[in-house]
Amino acid sequence: EARRYGLYHLTNTVPCGRLELARRAAELQGLNPAMVVGKPLAEMGRRAKRLQYAVMEMAALEHAGFSLPRPWSEALKEYVARLGSSRPASSIG
Repeated sequence: EARRYGLYHLTNTVPCGRLELARRAAELQGLNPAMVVGKPLAEMGRRAKRLQYAVMEMAALEHAGFSLPRPWSEALKEYVARLGSSRPASSIG
């Protein structure tokens, strides 16, 4: 619709790690986030090498005049709330 063509990388704003994301999701579900245990990359047995720190840059999106998405924590809160409301009460546990 905007007629600003190109390849845009899109993610929520404010960087976070997988462990932080998982712990926050647990907390939003009323679970103990301390029970979510992180595992060092070296112990995960992945075949491909992974970057220690990788944050997606959305410069092209910004330069094209598009608004950046909201922070991940806000999006996660909404997602977990919607997920919880879409399940029958008997399946939550």
